[in-house]
Amino acid sequence: MTSTRAAARKTSTGTKVYIHTGCACSRVNGKVIADVTTVDQAQAYAAEHGYATTFCKTSTVTETPEEPVAAEPAAPAEEKDEAVDFSVTVGNRDQFGKQRREAVIGIIQALGGEYMTTSVKNRHKTGNDAFTVTTTGPAAWERTVRQWLAATEAELVTVVATAKAESKAMEGVTANDRQKAWKRAAREFITAAGQRAAEELTGR
Repeated sequence: MTSTRAAARKTSTGTKVYIHTGCACSRVNGKVIADVTTVDQAQAYAAEHGYATTFCKTSTVTETPEEPVAAEPAAPAEEKDEAVDFSVTVGNRDQFGKQRREAVIGIIQALGGEYMTTSVKNRHKTGNDAFTVTTTGPAAWERTVRQWLAATEAELVTVVATAKAESKAMEGVTANDRQKAWKRAAREFITAAGQRAAEELTGR
């Protein structure tokens, strides 16, 4: 019996269910659909969620698809969205770089990508001024990551200002405690924003 796997993946034209049946793929990108072992089951899942379907390039299609045939014309558009290497650098001078980096990684993983990280040392070589996350994917991935980062950075300004004001109102604490409080609020905001973005992308 031919082995069949399927995964839902966001593309520039919408979410698609990629069907892998009798193929040579060692890894399936996207959100793997549990309990799918046949082409019919993969097509039923796609129809239920309003997704298009397509077979991976090396699949040996052993079952005749009924509805998914209409999705085949969309394949050429998918080919045009070529995967390229791109890097996103996030600042760490405010000591929130680790949270930014982890959020970007989470978004890339939700999109179905792999990644590599590097750090940018400060001039004294005693710490990191920034972190760089590099991945390979279509242009839509890069737009998604950069748009999230820009929106989060803009909102972070307000979050920090509010947290600083709240920390000043704290009684019976040291200046160091106040600083820790507003910095903790900023880190928690970035982490939560990244988690929300990743969850939206994976459809959870």
